[in-house]
Amino acid sequence: MKRILLITSILFISIASYAGTSGQEVVEHRVKWYESVSSIARKYGVTVEDILKYNNLESGDVRSNMILLIPMGVPDQIVEPVDDFISETARDSISASGTDTITVQETLPDKVFDSDNPMSVSLVLPFGAATEQPSVNFFDFYSGALMALDSIQAQGMSVVLNVFDSKEKSTEELFLDETFAASDLIIGPVQAEELPPFAQFAKEKQIPIVSPMDHDAETLTEGNPYLFQAPASLSVQESNLIGLLNVAADDKVLVIFDSSMREQEYVDRITSLLDNQGIEYQKIGYGLLHGRTLSDSMKKQLDRSTSYKVIVASQDDAFAPDIVRNMRVLKLFDIPIHLFCSNRVRNFESIDSDSFFELSTHVCTPYYIDYSSEPVRNFVFRYRALYNTEPTPFSFQGYDLVSFFVSNIYKSSGDFTRNAGSYSGNLMQSNISFFRNNENCGWQNTATRNLIYNPDFTISVVK
Repeated sequence: MKRILLITSILFISIASYAGTSGQEVVEHRVKWYESVSSIARKYGVTVEDILKYNNLESGDVRSNMILLIPMGVPDQIVEPVDDFISETARDSISASGTDTITVQETLPDKVFDSDNPMSVSLVLPFGAATEQPSVNFFDFYSGALMALDSIQAQGMSVVLNVFDSKEKSTEELFLDETFAASDLIIGPVQAEELPPFAQFAKEKQIPIVSPMDHDAETLTEGNPYLFQAPASLSVQESNLIGLLNVAADDKVLVIFDSSMREQEYVDRITSLLDNQGIEYQKIGYGLLHGRTLSDSMKKQLDRSTSYKVIVASQDDAFAPDIVRNMRVLKLFDIPIHLFCSNRVRNFESIDSDSFFELSTHVCTPYYIDYSSEPVRNFVFRYRALYNTEPTPFSFQGYDLVSFFVSNIYKSSGDFTRNAGSYSGNLMQSNISFFRNNENCGWQNTATRNLIYNPDFTISVVK
């Protein structure tokens, strides 16, 4: 958050009244909560030892609002402290007497979270608790969020979680709720179509707001620096998939698509990404009715000594499985094929999962849980013990998002919203790496879980 900081005076006094050294000018400095002795020394161009000596301190431990005397060296020479967050123009407007009042933009936070001022987190989910069919999925999300909160508080962080049922309270009622308006972080609502008024509200109140699950919310980040798109969007997934190609000199890239042009927009996006990266490729289009003859015609054209990286440029639940079937047939003739497809294709039930392993399939997905990892195993054991049931992907998502955003905002001294690109993480179900086009835009997650299905029926997670 940004606020206006009024600098009313910089006080210079004689150190004689404190340390008996006549004539030497000093600055009386009130310690801010984010400062250390070393940072204060750098601001004033003195040594840590000077500050410790003049203040009769045995160690560099200082507390907020503590008054320190900063020796300024040459008598009668006024040296202005150089705070990183004060612009050059603002510094120049401070008079020699140090009594002018100036207005500058503060780029430091205006809240410190502790036991007296806990961080307030609002969770907005469509529980439908009062309906005949409450949402089990979002109660799972909440259950994971509670476990994250427990872990966070065990680390000494003070956090209050406020939960709102968007099926019970209207948007207008939520905005009038004082607790909601005082949030330090908002997670939700879930659907992209519900987000615009919440995103605008968060922008006006300067509250970080997280789009927790909808991949289509990325367009809302335009012009809203407080909005975080947590799931990697479809465009990010497509870009990262092309980035996995790693084309070698003897590789050939094939883009196979439906010649009926029903998915022309998707094909154009894929080929545009290839063009932008300077990757040469060959397009192969055919109609679904001719699918039975495709493998025969391709078998005559493909060389067993060449490695083929085949991109499934279709997300149609009838056509994409046909491409996979044909590639599997070609694999039987010892033609080296590595398949690249969208996460949607990976989830088609009409495709035998063995096909993905046989074709060394590459997929970029926003979510993937590696149950062999120790953090995941520990989470599963804890979840079972607490709730007497198995965690679902919603449980993992609730834990991941609350853990990542709450802990980083809490620890970042309020810097997170401005510098989210410096904060990344490999969570249990997803990866996070934020990017924004400019300082007036919100943040989009550019990280995916990049999977390779190996012929030995294992799955590798790669960068």
